[in-house]
Amino acid sequence: MLCHWYCQTCDSKVCKIIPNIVSVRDKVQYLEEIKKDINEITNKSAAEYNKLRTEMDNHLCALSYKMDNVTKKLSEQVKTDIQSTESSDIIKKQVDESLITVADNLQEVKQSLRETTEKA
Repeated sequence: MLCHWYCQTCDSKVCKIIPNIVSVRDKVQYLEEIKKDINEITNKSAAEYNKLRTEMDNHLCALSYKMDNVTKKLSEQVKTDIQSTESSDIIKKQVDESLITVADNLQEVKQSLRETTEKA
């Protein structure tokens, strides 16, 4: 309970002001509670954001590592394929050259057989 001593003129004015002051005080308390709730929510949201960011960073690192491994494996496979292709080309050329030589030798043998047959 509020007790006050004022002259009659001041008393009438103070009686009008006091309810306004009480109302303002109540509103300030209410706003302070809201501010406290907002700060709690903000802090909680910041913590959750940081947690999610850390998780995403970890996932990105893992993906980056996996992509590097896949890139290395593909690069090695391409090199192997190129080497295999080059080896195949070399072998094919050698086989072709051998077949040409065998064909030439076969022609010589045929010619030799014809000549021998004619002489006989």
